[in-house]
Amino acid sequence: MWLDNVGSATWLAKMLMEMRWAILISEEPVFITTDNPVITVHPSLEFKGIKNPETSLMFPISPTRLLHIDNRMTEPDGQYYPLKTNPGAMNGLLWRYAINAMYSSRYVCDEICADADAQGFTSTGAEGGTRQVKEL
Repeated sequence: MWLDNVGSATWLAKMLMEMRWAILISEEPVFITTDNPVITVHPSLEFKGIKNPETSLMFPISPTRLLHIDNRMTEPDGQYYPLKTNPGAMNGLLWRYAINAMYSSRYVCDEICADADAQGFTSTGAEGGTRQVKEL
């Protein structure tokens, strides 16, 4: 039964292989991962389908590497791109789709919150705006 289910996913594998694959790299360990690490992203934040020209998939493969799959066929395939922006937005999206846990090699909560504040999102904690994070 398991093999039947895996075999039926070949359509998805073919679709993914037709997309552009790139790796974002960072010299510092900045990428988080979660218990739900592969996410689809669309500028509207709604799922529009994998074939949508603006849809991309993100999968952190290490604290310094993130696999980025998209439909931007005007860009070169199979490239490594240095991370040129603050990883807060990407980490925020990865965290948003987490089910129970986020894993990081460093403290990233302030970075994610700062990016959310810069984007115009507000967050108010139980103490009237104070963010509290418990370190394990």
